[in-house]
Amino acid sequence: MKKFEYSLPVDPILAREALNTECSFLKRSQIEDAYFENQNADIVRLRRQDGVARLSCTRRLSIEGLEDHGETIVTDFGACREVLRLMGFEETESMKLTRDAWRKDHYTLHLDRVEKLGSYLNLECQTDGLPELTLKRRALKLIKSLGLNKARMPEVPQPQEMEVGSMASELVPVGA
Repeated sequence: MKKFEYSLPVDPILAREALNTECSFLKRSQIEDAYFENQNADIVRLRRQDGVARLSCTRRLSIEGLEDHGETIVTDFGACREVLRLMGFEETESMKLTRDAWRKDHYTLHLDRVEKLGSYLNLECQTDGLPELTLKRRALKLIKSLGLNKARMPEVPQPQEMEVGSMASELVPVGA
C-alpha cells in the first residue's frame, strides 16, 4: 500500500511542545543514512536506525512514478557500504538525524533534527486510494489543528529530494 508523506521545516522547540500536548509519543531514534547511485541511475539507501541496518533500492523518479523497491536487513553497516562501492555504486549523500515519532489519528508524525540541514516535521499515512490533493489538505488541516502552523519556519531552499516511495511534492530528506 502506498504512503503519503508531507514535510515542512519547523522550529523544533515549538513543534515538540505542540506534539507533546496533542499526540501520543512513540519513540526516539538515531538514524544514519548513506545514499549511493550507480551508472544506471539505481539509487540505494543504507540506513542504520536503532542498531539495525537496512538496505533498500529503487530507481529515480520518472514521469510515470516510482518502480517498486525492496528492502532487506544487513548485519554490518560498514561492510555493506564497502561492498556497494566495490559493486560500482558511488556514495552521493550521507546524513545523520534524530527522529522523534508521535501518533495522532491515522498519522505518524516525525520530528527530524537533521545535522547541517535543520529540523523538519514529516507527516505520513496510508493513501487508502485517496487523491494526493485530498491527503495534502487533510495533512495541512492536522498541522493547523495541532497549532503546528505556528511552529513552521520560513521557507528555505529545499535539499535534493531523497526519500523514495513518497507522493508529496514538498519532500525533504526523511527516514522511513
